[in-house]
Amino acid sequence: MSDVETYDRLVIGAGFFGLHGAHLFAGKGMRVAIVDAEEGPMLRASQINQARVHNGYHYPRSVTTAKSSAEYYDRFTTEFSSCINHEFTQVYAVAGQQSLISARGFLRFCGWTGIPAEEIDPDEYFEPGSILAAYRTAEYSFDAPRLRHEMCRRLSGDPDIDWYAPIRLASVQWESDAFLVQLTDGRRLRARGVLNATYAGINQILRLFGVEPLPLKYELCEVILVSVADTLKETGLTLMDGPYFSCMPWGYSGYHSLTAVSYTPHLSSHDDMPHFACQARNPNCDDSALDNCAFCSERPGTAWPFMRGLARRYVGDRHDIAYAQSLYSMKTVLARAEIDDARPTMVEQHSEEPWLTSILSGKIGTIYDLDEAL
Repeated sequence: MSDVETYDRLVIGAGFFGLHGAHLFAGKGMRVAIVDAEEGPMLRASQINQARVHNGYHYPRSVTTAKSSAEYYDRFTTEFSSCINHEFTQVYAVAGQQSLISARGFLRFCGWTGIPAEEIDPDEYFEPGSILAAYRTAEYSFDAPRLRHEMCRRLSGDPDIDWYAPIRLASVQWESDAFLVQLTDGRRLRARGVLNATYAGINQILRLFGVEPLPLKYELCEVILVSVADTLKETGLTLMDGPYFSCMPWGYSGYHSLTAVSYTPHLSSHDDMPHFACQARNPNCDDSALDNCAFCSERPGTAWPFMRGLARRYVGDRHDIAYAQSLYSMKTVLARAEIDDARPTMVEQHSEEPWLTSILSGKIGTIYDLDEAL
């Protein structure tokens, strides 16, 4: 059919993992199409997140997740060194109450995982008596605009990569050795394989392909950006207190991201497709496709008053944390992650011929799991 563009691989989702997948495919001599709902790449979860490059410390209840994070940490921070903010010290602390791990247990965990932790005086950063122990660690943040620029640089000018954006999939037909995809503007693409890298939209895409949904949990999250006093500008704080309070530099933005398990997620859904009450008030957000929460007028109000109260409990007013703005995005994890806090990278192959695979990961440094899978 002359009105159909033919490709070896169709990548759905121009987030960081989708762009890395497209880069890998093109490196193998494949002709690649990238389809995304946004005007530009990496404008949803790849940009709106804590910006932490995980080195394993965050997962004392899942040594497997911790080791996989640490395994890729050096490789990622070296390959993308221009996109990494190395100019601060990350401090992890064990709270005096509500902590899910003891000070001794955290040190033992770091030893098992092979990641450095140097004990320091907790009173330097925290309210006296609120912390059992504090440790200087080796962990940084990435800068999303720089990372976007680097990925676009890698893909730009490649004659084997075509971009379709902003656009969505309207329908899918299975052929014997390929998928025939129609876009919402009427254009049609034929591809021998599809990589579903849509993160929060994974199950919505799978439904278009007639594939069983994956067991996922969806959370509508708020990342609060704050300005901090000079005493904290070159420091990140992560509190292992159950709620996982964190205040750390957000790339090179000049702000710190303020998050906590207790308040960062505003709404959650365990349905096959993400269902939230606010969708009823936004005609562009439904079962077929999610809108961008960052620009949605129906998003929840800020949790800043509660987050500020949590921060005061542990750091008092010594660091002068001031509200700047709120960023919203949809977070997606495997449903079973609630049991032990594990965050494995999921690479799920749904069919071999034609090839259909989904990728899900909430940790930026685990892109290398794609290298073998693809």
